Amino acid sequence: MDSILMSHMFEHLIPEEYPQGKERLLALYNIENAMVGVVGAMHSNVFFSEACHLIANAISLFRSGYFDCAFYSLRSALELSIETLYITEKGEDEIKKWTKQEDGFEQGNMIKYLIKNASIYANMRAEMADYFEGIRKIQLRLNKYIHKQGLNTFYAFHAGNMYVKSKRKRLNDFDDFVTHCIGAVAVYRLAIDPLPVILADEKLLYKSPDFITEPYSDDFIKKYIGLKHIECYKKTQIYKDYYTFINDRETQNEGVFMLIHGAYYDRNYNNAILEQFHLLSFYEQMAVVLFSVSTKISNLIINNVFYSSNIKSKRVSGGITIGESFFNELFGKYPNEMTIEYYNVFLTKVRVCDEWEYIEHNEKLNAKEQETLTQIAEIFSEKYKLLEEEIKKLM
Repeated sequence: MDSILMSHMFEHLIPEEYPQGKERLLALYNIENAMVGVVGAMHSNVFFSEACHLIANAISLFRSGYFDCAFYSLRSALELSIETLYITEKGEDEIKKWTKQEDGFEQGNMIKYLIKNASIYANMRAEMADYFEGIRKIQLRLNKYIHKQGLNTFYAFHAGNMYVKSKRKRLNDFDDFVTHCIGAVAVYRLAIDPLPVILADEKLLYKSPDFITEPYSDDFIKKYIGLKHIECYKKTQIYKDYYTFINDRETQNEGVFMLIHGAYYDRNYNNAILEQFHLLSFYEQMAVVLFSVSTKISNLIINNVFYSSNIKSKRVSGGITIGESFFNELFGKYPNEMTIEYYNVFLTKVRVCDEWEYIEHNEKLNAKEQETLTQIAEIFSEKYKLLEEEIKKLM
């Protein structure tokens, strides 16, 4: 009896084919990788990641036959994106209210507040009016399914050719909704900062510092946002401000670009790197100088960042774990040693600014090379102290 009851109660769930699903899921990585690094808005990374999960859930639910739940999940992704901007605009106190699940987070009220008080969001809506009108129309269509308006939104609607036609329309609608929701979340992300679009421009990418943000791909922008809408976005003040800031910077040569953006040092570019030495951070400059000591040196761990080079390591293990506790334990076995053997290579430590930095080399360093490392450590320790003093003067 129980099995008959269970069969009856769930016979309406008919798995759906959704061939575009894999492509849509891959597209979500563009949003998740476009991380926000703005101080005071870092929490938005978690929110936008959750919006991506909601869209992924929608795809899974739709495939499993829970088509109405899939539509609910898509709407939640859009609502959460608005909530992210609202909380970011209001600040820390609003995050506390949200965490305590207090009232005041109704969609209509949040949108009104953003339009009236959030200059970036309001500017985007003005410049991208057609885009936001398109999102509004998508939400209205989505609501027809969510509010069960029309027999084609019912699970019980399984009648011959009419059902087949309705099923095809539902699939097309769902893919249209998913595509637009992915684009909408990506656009709402741009209300925090324009880096996913800025860095998609190679000219600007080669002028930029090392942001944690990955750019939206050209294909993603074309498919999920639209080139004409991005051109409208580029008229916003936030885009113009970032564009000016980055465009005024010096273009990095290939060697410097690889070092800044990939923590990779290629000795073949050494002269070019030295020409733009001023573009490097304190620790990147240290890496260049340490690598220049010897071609025996393959990798460095400086300030807990792993720098590789064009000299391949002869290490036989899978890799080095980065972290102070790892190295403390490793060298703790040899408290009086500055150099130890490690899986067919050598590790040497030098002290800079009261912190240990680590050098991996394929062959043992000679006395002169060891002395040079010590001298470099002393120079950069002094340089760091001078920088600290200059910073204190500014504060």
